[in-house]
Amino acid sequence: MAQFWHQPIQTQNRLGDAVEPLQKSADLEPKNPQTWYLLGASLVYKMTTKKVGDKEVVQFAPGTIEAYQKAVELDLTETWGQQAKQGLEQLQLMAPGIDTKVNVKKKEVLVKIEAALSGRFR
Repeated sequence: MAQFWHQPIQTQNRLGDAVEPLQKSADLEPKNPQTWYLLGASLVYKMTTKKVGDKEVVQFAPGTIEAYQKAVELDLTETWGQQAKQGLEQLQLMAPGIDTKVNVKKKEVLVKIEAALSGRFR
């Protein structure tokens, strides 16, 4: 069911619009790993960020992680489960937030250079 209407939405780069139909599809076909994977992928487009101190912290839409987990449970070694597993790994990478400080890298490089130079002149 999910694949018939999902392709045009995906090609139009509007995956976030697919959340409601995919939720209905998941209710009708709760054992379909493709539906759960696509629901998780669509929910990723609904994530937001919140500034906390100097960082942008990612806030996932409710159900994002659970949809990917359900796809993995239903299809552990096959295509949809593997893609959902990769999606979960990507979410884990995004979870710490994005540093918005401008000079962070420059400071780190300077510290490394200073450490290298101080070792040479001892």
